[in-house]
Amino acid sequence: KYHVQVDDLERFSLPLLDKALAGAADRAAAQGQPRVFVFDEIGKMELFSDAFVERVRKLLQCPDPNLHVLGTVAEKGGGFIAQSKSLPGVELVTVAESTRDKMADQIV
Repeated sequence: KYHVQVDDLERFSLPLLDKALAGAADRAAAQGQPRVFVFDEIGKMELFSDAFVERVRKLLQCPDPNLHVLGTVAEKGGGFIAQSKSLPGVELVTVAESTRDKMADQIV
């Protein structure tokens, strides 16, 4: 059985998410250079942190055209798991073990 260490999740993830969201102050953002933020994952355990959900929601809805977000989301689940899949600007790509190698070019 798993237990979520919400304090540890937030101590590690929130500063990274905040930095990505504050990208306007970032040198790459100021120069209009593309940036990529990768996360793994939006899942049941991550939903125990309201702060994590809030930041990821903002990240997925960020209007910065140079910020590209690549992440994983649980296949099943309600709440933010389901909501994240239908946010404006989100493209959902289903990757299976049998097709993942062939899909690399499509995703990148």
